[in-house]
Amino acid sequence: MKQWSNSHMSNTTMFAHIHTMDTVLHLRHDMLHKKFSHKCYKKG
Repeated sequence: MKQWSNSHMSNTTMFAHIHTMDTVLHLRHDMLHKKFSHKCYKKG
């Protein structure tokens, strides 16, 4: 039972880590897009 709980915990942690990375990448992409749009707006 203890082994199952440990394995379950590590799976949850891994999932949370992947999910966090996905969110960070998404936010970074969003920021780059905003920066790019801002540059275009300033140029025009």
